[in-house]
Amino acid sequence: MSFNLMLPPILGVVGLVIAFVIYTVMSRAPDGEAKERGIAEQIHIGAMVFMHREYKLLLVFAAVLIVGILVSPLGTNTAIAFVAGAVSDRPGFSRAVPPWRRLQRQKRATACGTLPSGQ
Repeated sequence: MSFNLMLPPILGVVGLVIAFVIYTVMSRAPDGEAKERGIAEQIHIGAMVFMHREYKLLLVFAAVLIVGILVSPLGTNTAIAFVAGAVSDRPGFSRAVPPWRRLQRQKRATACGTLPSGQ
């Protein structure tokens, strides 16, 4: 096999190892002080409210599109493909890290970047 064919899988494995190391380091990091945890929790609550509202609006939009596809010459197969694509694109379904988990990592990253009190 030529080197050009071996390079992408090798770099992919290297990237996965680096991602695992970063994940392990961040998982062991403290969540920060009480005030930081409180602020992070409020941000998390606000983000979840936003996501729920966003998906309610997207559901209405998708329903209108599905009806439009069904009554058009595109037909049932296209409507089924549209629904399958929409469902598989949900956060957490096809992505490796769901949004709520990304928020937790961001909270820890913020806590790691802060100096202890008095410095």
